[in-house]
Amino acid sequence: MTAGEREICAYHEAGHAVSAVVSGMDLRAVVVHAHSDHGIGGYCELRDHDDERDTDAFRFVVYCYSASAAERRAGFTPSPFRAGGDIEQAETMAEAIFGEAAAKTMLASARVQADALMRDPTESGRPIPGAPKTEPVIVTTRFFRLPDVPTGKTTWVLRPPAGTPAPEPPAGIGGWFLLPYPTGADENSFGAAIARSRESLRRRRLQAWAAQAIASGAAAAEAQIRSRGETVYRLETKGAVYALSAR
Repeated sequence: MTAGEREICAYHEAGHAVSAVVSGMDLRAVVVHAHSDHGIGGYCELRDHDDERDTDAFRFVVYCYSASAAERRAGFTPSPFRAGGDIEQAETMAEAIFGEAAAKTMLASARVQADALMRDPTESGRPIPGAPKTEPVIVTTRFFRLPDVPTGKTTWVLRPPAGTPAPEPPAGIGGWFLLPYPTGADENSFGAAIARSRESLRRRRLQAWAAQAIASGAAAAEAQIRSRGETVYRLETKGAVYALSAR
């Protein structure tokens, strides 16, 4: 290999390694051959390749795509010779597990995550040719308006509330005839039962208010974001897969 080929190979294997370490895989070694006459420039060695693949399919697909992502991040064009095996392995496994239709969504999400893993927050090193400088910012809100953010320069990834607190079900009349505390305890008195019932009712009302406020606040925040006229992606979950949809 030439010095240039070794550099590209180093980025390629480093991409695998970064993904493995960040996602908690058991990485054993990263090797780049000084000289290679048999077409293999290097490799990334996991403790148990098959176990990592079977434990978390999405994580493993991100690991496969991260090598090409690292090459692009360094300003190179990924070679089908180097990346072909990784991509074929990722696509074959995804289609076998999720089916052809769901696999396309899963693979697209994995490519986005692999590219994100290779980003350098300090923008040091070799930049991506022609790519504008960007900075990730997390903006959160539940009950209030979003803070003022300059318009015209932001791409939004909107993540709706994962869930709202479900009100606890009422105890029902059966609860009045059961002693929740040891026989003879003051907590079993009629007055104590009334106090517990009032507290339970108060919690249910608060939970219902919180669920309504979160749903209302999320809708208002999304409307506020979309009114800015900027690009908005919505982050959605489809089983074990996170997907970005432009809608």
